[in-house]
Amino acid sequence: MRFRILAAFLIGLGLLSCSDTPETNSILVANIKDLNKGTVYLERLQDSSLIRIDSVLVDGQSPLTLGTNLDSPEVLYVHVLVDASELIDTRIPIFMEPGTVELFTRLNNLQGASVIKGSANHEKWQEYKQSMARFTDRNLELIKALIESGKDQNDSLTAAIEAQQVQLVRSKYLATINFAKNNTAYAVSPYVVLNEVRVAKNTYLDTVYNALQDSVKTGTYGKELFALINQQQEAAGDQ
Repeated sequence: MRFRILAAFLIGLGLLSCSDTPETNSILVANIKDLNKGTVYLERLQDSSLIRIDSVLVDGQSPLTLGTNLDSPEVLYVHVLVDASELIDTRIPIFMEPGTVELFTRLNNLQGASVIKGSANHEKWQEYKQSMARFTDRNLELIKALIESGKDQNDSLTAAIEAQQVQLVRSKYLATINFAKNNTAYAVSPYVVLNEVRVAKNTYLDTVYNALQDSVKTGTYGKELFALINQQQEAAGDQ
C-alpha cells in the first residue's frame, strides 16, 4: 500500500513538473569557429528590450545547442560573451522557426560570416535584404551628391537630389510591399512590412494582411500587423 501511494505521488510530481516546463520545439545548433570559452545567449526582442531566453557555457565544445518554444516563426538573436568578461557588441539575427536551425560563423566576424541553414523564413529574409541592397547603394550615392551640392551652394541641384531621395524611399516601400505580397506563406512577409514600411498607407498594409495565409495571420508578426492596421484606422478616425 505504501509503495502504491509513493508511486502515485511520484507520478503526480512528474506530471506537475512537465506541465510547468514549456516544450522546446525550436533548436539552434551553433558552430562558432575560434570560440573556445565564454557564454552564448539566445535573446528575444520584447517590449523594445532584448531578453535572454536561453544560454550555454562554452568550454571548448562545438557545436553548441540552444533552444526555446515558439508559437510561430520569430527573429531571435545570438549574443556572445567571451571569457566571461568581453561582451561582443554584435548580435546575429536569425529567423528561427519550429525545428532545427544551424548557425555557422566565426568569432572575429560573427554577423558578417554567419550562414544560417534550416530556416525557410531566414532564406526569404536574405532574399529580401539582397533585393533591397540596390536602394541602399543608390541612397549612398545621393547622400554623396547632396554633400557636394551643399559645398557648391547649388540650391537647385540640392532640391533635385532631395526629390530623388523622396522618390527612392517610395520605390523601396513599394518593393517591400511587393515582396510581402509575393511571400504570404512566410512569417517574413508581415515582418518586413512592420520593420520597413510601418508608415505606409493603410490600404497597402491591408492588402498584405488580407493576402497572408491563415497560419501567418495568427502568428506573432501577423498579429502585430493586424494591431498596427487597427491603430492607424483609429488614429484616422480621431482626426
